[in-house]
Amino acid sequence: MKDTGRPFTLSWIAALIGFGLELAAVFLGNAANSTTMACGYLATGMVMVMALFALGRTRLEKRRQIESEQLEEYRRTHGATELFDDADEAVRLAARASEQYVKYFVPTVTVIVGGLLILRVWMRWYAWDRLMVFPLAERPLAMGAISMALFIGSIIASSYFVGVSREHGCRWLRPAGSWMFFAGLIFLANSGVMACEHFQKWADVIDLRVARVAAVILLVLGVELLFSVVIEFYRPRIPGEQERPIAESRLLALFTEPGGVARNIAASLDYQFGFQVSEARFYRFLERTIVPAVLLLLLLLWAQTCLVVVKEDENGLREHFGKVAREPLVAGVYFKWPTPFERIHRFPVHQVQKIGLGYTDDEDPQQPTNAHRVIVWSVQHRKEETKYIVASKLAKGTDSGGQNDAKAPVSVYSLSADVPLYFRVKNLYQYMYGYQTGFDEVNQRPVYGASEALRNIASRELVDYLSAVDFFSILTGGREKGAEFLKTRIQREADQQGLGIEVVFVGLQGIHPPVEVGAKYDQVAASSEEREEIILKADSYSIQKVLRAQGDQARIVGEAESYRAQQMSEPIAIANRFTKQLLGYRNCPQVFILYSLLDVMENEGNQARKFVVAADTGRQVYILDLLDKLSSGLLDLPVNGQANQNDENKNN
Repeated sequence: MKDTGRPFTLSWIAALIGFGLELAAVFLGNAANSTTMACGYLATGMVMVMALFALGRTRLEKRRQIESEQLEEYRRTHGATELFDDADEAVRLAARASEQYVKYFVPTVTVIVGGLLILRVWMRWYAWDRLMVFPLAERPLAMGAISMALFIGSIIASSYFVGVSREHGCRWLRPAGSWMFFAGLIFLANSGVMACEHFQKWADVIDLRVARVAAVILLVLGVELLFSVVIEFYRPRIPGEQERPIAESRLLALFTEPGGVARNIAASLDYQFGFQVSEARFYRFLERTIVPAVLLLLLLLWAQTCLVVVKEDENGLREHFGKVAREPLVAGVYFKWPTPFERIHRFPVHQVQKIGLGYTDDEDPQQPTNAHRVIVWSVQHRKEETKYIVASKLAKGTDSGGQNDAKAPVSVYSLSADVPLYFRVKNLYQYMYGYQTGFDEVNQRPVYGASEALRNIASRELVDYLSAVDFFSILTGGREKGAEFLKTRIQREADQQGLGIEVVFVGLQGIHPPVEVGAKYDQVAASSEEREEIILKADSYSIQKVLRAQGDQARIVGEAESYRAQQMSEPIAIANRFTKQLLGYRNCPQVFILYSLLDVMENEGNQARKFVVAADTGRQVYILDLLDKLSSGLLDLPVNGQANQNDENKNN
């Protein structure tokens, strides 16, 4: 009989190692603020799950072996004395339990674990997208040393369990060893992250990027667990083949199984297809040539680092064994020593960059903020806005001297600023290495940062300018002049400090009163508009009344002048007419009198009815019907005005 106590004990040891690695991952995740270790929790947890699978399998196998040994001992001592031949029933029950464990329990739990692994990775990815800030480790060097030690321990444990899995009864320990290997890689990656944070190299992005890569690998391994059940169901069996755990990862086995990657691939192909694929001549040829081909490919990839292309909108700086050349490299193709002996740092010098002054925002600084939106003063513009003290001129006719009570006028105001500053690089060497912002005590080397220095200069100039400018002037018509003034001052200070930049634009369009009092300023602005409206209406009314009065004046003066001219010319005309009439009367009195009478009758009595009677009729009596004649029929109706004329002729 084979000894089953050793596999059972090793399974317990693997589970304890997985539990210890889980505690270490939790400690590093909290102490080092490591996002990468969020994937380390899952990898070390999978080590415990695989160890528990092996523990259950070896426990059932140990029970079956004990039952078999007891049955053999009983038959050796008692012989075939069973009445109903049921002495081996316990052995059959133990074998059936082991078979059901492998056939039903392990696949079911594998599907559940794979689904939970995928769900957990998705939840962590969603949480990373919602996080605003990723904190850095307080002691990255110490945390990196601990991660490196855990990496070495995980690799040693992985090598041991993968190697011991070749022994009889220990096959189920290989999945735990494979996951220990992957957990060790995560610890190694975390030590690299800590090193980058210590040396301030990609410190703000390296942790998240490594964590996302580890999460993608975990997601692939989780999907493999789900599909492994289906693959195992349809896989052809070879008689007498060694039992292989269904939860074992074929992807991790390519790097953890003994014998090399090529041999692992061959074993996987033999296992999946059910015949010896690795015995084919073509595969033997690949096995002999694949390693040299991979090494040659890696050598060619490393040789490609000797060629660097600087684009049209870029300049480059050559760094040879740590020494930087001051002369920038223009657009073109350059050859250098392979990395890391020589580097060419490229930078888009013609690209306009942006620095935001007076606010803190999570949006991309290269993208316009609040584009195509109207934001009033009472609405929050940015996440955090800095308040500046702004001077204010006293109103005309106001004297603050001697006023010590609450009615004294306010001489300063508070102002929130959203000031974008756009610049581009004009001297790459000065921009990258010309300004020292600090000194790294740990590495004993200076720290450079022209962008941060430019931000400090611009902030100082902005505070100095706003403290001397009038509040209402800068809010209204003084923005363009103030922006040009700030641009000149910032450019002068940047040239004196040797930052190697050119200020392109400074925008003061985003300055506004604080949001807390924005509504009140809106009311003040509305009142000012109402005042202007009333003033314009009053001016319109004044102009209207003045013009009307001037028109009435001109009309009255004209009427008076006309009346005066009439009164002056009418007597003269009457006198002249009388002289003419007198001359006519003297020449022919009868005719003059007759014409005068007829003229009066024609002009003054044209509306009266007249009857002409001959003077020599004697004593004749005339009867005149002075009543208007009424029309008695259609025949008396006037036609084209003839009837009226006939009546007038009759009357006459």
